[in-house]
Amino acid sequence: MKKIDVNKTLEEIDGEVWDDPGKTTKLIRTCHELRKVPLKDLTADNLRLMIGQKLNLEHLVPLALGILAKDPFVETQFYRGDLLAYVLKNTNEEFWNQHHDLYLELDEVMSVVKQTFEELSPLLNHLNPYQIE
Repeated sequence: MKKIDVNKTLEEIDGEVWDDPGKTTKLIRTCHELRKVPLKDLTADNLRLMIGQKLNLEHLVPLALGILAKDPFVETQFYRGDLLAYVLKNTNEEFWNQHHDLYLELDEVMSVVKQTFEELSPLLNHLNPYQIE
């Protein structure tokens, strides 16, 4: 995969300037605004929002994976791990087949998730006699 210039905006990268959305939902206005922000300035929450709309995945998923490599359970707006959940829910087999290098990065993140679950699972099972739900 070619290197992404994080100093550029999505508009600069893909050469598309979207028309003013006019009166519309906050979500659509926010997506329009985020296309004008340099990639380096996008937050984990910005990435979650845009990935949730399946926008510019080839440019945004690598940024999300960089964040997830540091903390797979990073919380943006909703819950611990929501960025990872959005990446998994809004990509498909075709995306990963086209971006095998990114799939390898995702695999590393998922290895950490699986290891964490394996380490915590016996501890959680130990709590079961206490009827904790």
